Amino acid sequence: MNISKQKMQKVFNQITLLKIIQLEHRISQAELSIKTKLQPSTVSNLIKEFKQRGIVKITGKGISGEKGGKKSDLLSLNPKQGLFSGVSIKKKSVVFSLFDLMGTQIEQYEKKVSRSSTNDVISIIADEINQLCSQYPNYKGAGIAVTSVINEEGDITYSFENNLKVSHFQADIKSKIPPIQITVENDANCAAYYSNYYLKEKYKNLISYSIFFEPFCIGAGIFFNNKLFKGPKNAAGEIWESISATHKDIDKISIKDIKNPDTNPLVKNLLASIRNYILTTAVFVDTEVIVLNGDIIHIDKNVLADFIYSLKNTYNQFEVKIIDECDLTVAGSAMLSIDMYINTLLKGAAY
Repeated sequence: MNISKQKMQKVFNQITLLKIIQLEHRISQAELSIKTKLQPSTVSNLIKEFKQRGIVKITGKGISGEKGGKKSDLLSLNPKQGLFSGVSIKKKSVVFSLFDLMGTQIEQYEKKVSRSSTNDVISIIADEINQLCSQYPNYKGAGIAVTSVINEEGDITYSFENNLKVSHFQADIKSKIPPIQITVENDANCAAYYSNYYLKEKYKNLISYSIFFEPFCIGAGIFFNNKLFKGPKNAAGEIWESISATHKDIDKISIKDIKNPDTNPLVKNLLASIRNYILTTAVFVDTEVIVLNGDIIHIDKNVLADFIYSLKNTYNQFEVKIIDECDLTVAGSAMLSIDMYINTLLKGAAY
């Protein structure tokens, strides 16, 4: 194996190890060797490098084996190694959330914003990042979730009603802040990214449906073979317009109606359409699991139970999960930033 291939293999092994440590939170070297099928000596050498660089730390002791003996060290990512922002652009505000390297949320807050100017949004995000850079020397980057189609350069190439549309969106933010890691991604993709992390990458194929009602918005983030699938134009999963075109009276449905569907007869028809679109897309891509998030999971409990039952039992070929522990778009954008930082750090050290 030549030097270049050796370096590539080493980076691959490093990223694999750190991903497992990230997913498991606390794990021993022996368990890492079993999960990765790497030689114990290889795992030991890589972990030693991680410790020297402050990326990984010992967080406790495991249990002894059946025959007793020395307890193994448990390893985790070092939360002090870096801080990252998850940023989500809403209709009337920008939500900021601070995470450490382990993916633990530290705080979350909201900044009100006028949507009359995209420059206002960019300035608010840049100003907040500048403040975080000044406040925290170990602040490393931010992920930004937008309800729009995003290209590889971070430009907003297509945007829905009441949202942003601007070229050089990511570049404009970068021009106003220090040289840290910034990534911009579609909000449904961010939710899917966090869903995949939350479920510990158990499923190779996953679809996360983000469904909101004020204003109405629905999008899907798709994972194929544990990789985020965006399509050639980065617009995979965008089904908002097709449902909106079917229901001309969507604007007449409020959150209050959704939580108490008997108050508005339009709700039943809307939920039936959402169900049909979910089933059609889920069956089409033959997914293993559906994740629901957003306002849909806060509707009347009996209505939600019937909704989930119909999804599970119509074709009986996929699981349905609800993740309600945090704002998935914010958490997912932060996880994207964390993973990009780790990958860049390791690849930069190798080359």
